[in-house]
Amino acid sequence: ASILHTAAQSAKPELSAEDFAEAYTERYIPPSEDLLLGNKGQKRGKALAYYYLGLSREKAGDIEGALDAFEAAILTGKSTLGVSHRAAQLAGKFGDSDRGREILEESFKLNQDNPAAYSQLSTYLWTYHENRRENRDEAISIMQDATKRFPTNASVYGDLISLYLRLKSRTQAKELLSQATAQPSEDASFWYQIAKIAESLYPKRGTSVSEEVTSFYDK
Repeated sequence: ASILHTAAQSAKPELSAEDFAEAYTERYIPPSEDLLLGNKGQKRGKALAYYYLGLSREKAGDIEGALDAFEAAILTGKSTLGVSHRAAQLAGKFGDSDRGREILEESFKLNQDNPAAYSQLSTYLWTYHENRRENRDEAISIMQDATKRFPTNASVYGDLISLYLRLKSRTQAKELLSQATAQPSEDASFWYQIAKIAESLYPKRGTSVSEEVTSFYDK
């Protein structure tokens, strides 16, 4: 038996490290199912990849390339509003406010269920195009739509009231505040935010908060 064993051993070919390497490259080991990305995960992964590419190009001074990458991230439909804000501000900073507007308008189309998208576009239009009457009017119109679509979101009232006050239109601002107070919200944070907004319309009398503002804090 020992002779046969020895003969069998001597008949085996000599194997090198390369032989084992070839064997393993021909073998496919699929990833665990819990590591596979679904469609949403793939889109989010693409968005992040484009975003970091944009950051890298921006750091290298390639502004055009950075904007292209940020826009690609936005178009995946899975980027945050922070990406569109950064891209638009970058475009505006380097004198291409029209492109910044286009970026935010595209982001707005993809995020119309988010009140922050309305505020973002409106603020940009006012900041970079405030000397153009039609853009200023559009900024106000966007926030008016937001108050209708999100009637219990205090921030949209605050943004629109802020625009009215810049136009020195306190009457419209107070009318909007009345509209906000007519909402049947039982959310304490909503009324707290409305009270803070009201302070810009009804200043303190000495060290005391006005009665109008106090009524909101009491809700």
